[in-house]
Amino acid sequence: MSVHKSHCLIFDAAVSATTRETTQRALTNCAHNHVDYTILTKDKKSWQKSEFCAHHNVQFSLLPDWVSQQSHSTLQRWSSHFILLLMLLWNLGFRRKKDLVIGISNPYLDKPLYQMRLWFGFQLTQFVQEKFTPNASSGKGCCQSDRLFYLPSLAEDIIKAIECFQHAELPEIQANHCAQIKFASLNAQEMIPDLSLSDWPSQCQYNTPKLFWSASSDPNESFLDIIESLKTLSQQRAIQGAICFRKKANAILHSQYEAMPMTPIKGIEWFENAPYIDALRSQCNILLISPNHLNVERDVLFAMAAGMCVVLPKDNSYWDNQLTENIHCMKYQPQNLQSLVETINALLDDCDLIYQIGLNASELAQKIQGVDSYKTISRYINQTLEPRDKTVVDTDIVKKRSGI
Repeated sequence: MSVHKSHCLIFDAAVSATTRETTQRALTNCAHNHVDYTILTKDKKSWQKSEFCAHHNVQFSLLPDWVSQQSHSTLQRWSSHFILLLMLLWNLGFRRKKDLVIGISNPYLDKPLYQMRLWFGFQLTQFVQEKFTPNASSGKGCCQSDRLFYLPSLAEDIIKAIECFQHAELPEIQANHCAQIKFASLNAQEMIPDLSLSDWPSQCQYNTPKLFWSASSDPNESFLDIIESLKTLSQQRAIQGAICFRKKANAILHSQYEAMPMTPIKGIEWFENAPYIDALRSQCNILLISPNHLNVERDVLFAMAAGMCVVLPKDNSYWDNQLTENIHCMKYQPQNLQSLVETINALLDDCDLIYQIGLNASELAQKIQGVDSYKTISRYINQTLEPRDKTVVDTDIVKKRSGI
């Protein structure tokens, strides 16, 4: 007896490797015995190494390396968009019908899905894991997706995008209020990263205060505050630290990064595309978080698990609301250089404070149940992909009855 197998398309237009890693982790517990998955991606190797691919029936449709919807070249952006539409048309129109399509980046990068949906009418789930510029097109995508899972740090961008889409003609305060009401009415849920035992970072050292800043993409303009604070500190005292970032492959760098070279700061080492982030992090013990820090949820959780002392801006963000100052972290006033310098100085003067806060943070990291949000994701996807034929066939019984 044959049972209908559902088919899910995963659209991976992600810029950040962290986005793929989080998605792979979130989808690990999705149905595998009655579902086939097609992944449209430029990074096949990353997916093949994942636990998701090890336990699911996956096939790939590869995107050209040069495709970039964030290029500064108008010609390249439009060419990339056209190629994505063609590849989606092939996968959606000329291959098996898709019961569910998942966009894993943000509504701007996943915009081709919304255009294809007008033709094929599939169920669309949108993950919002990468920062984007709020505009009417992105706001429309957020409102039209069947289900929205988003990182808490990107909630404000989603609200601003909805505001651009539906309420641009209203006064700013009224438009924002209406957009928040609309956002609350969406079928949306926070997506809180968690750590498996295999992901758990190495314990940091407590012998010497050492600063650490890391991002899974190019530094953004808010990073300038970190640079200025380190310059000021290096002029006042001896400091040690490491700055790590990943340059986007096959993409033109943002103008603010072009104007921000690896500034020489005494005691600070720069690492570009370093493959050994865990080792570098374990040699430090103070994580600096800048306002609008990319992938802040995951970076902070890794630092807490490693026993580091996290220095956060007081910006009413997810971790600002979750962590208690002087117990699980240290905090500073955003856009206030003096506040940041004073906060770092207090830690550099007190190794015992770094140790105690790091210990409290590590204990809290072990209690955080981010996996609950992943269970919600897998539960929703499994329900959406339930086979139309409700008859469940035990293949072992079939084999025994057939004498196989």
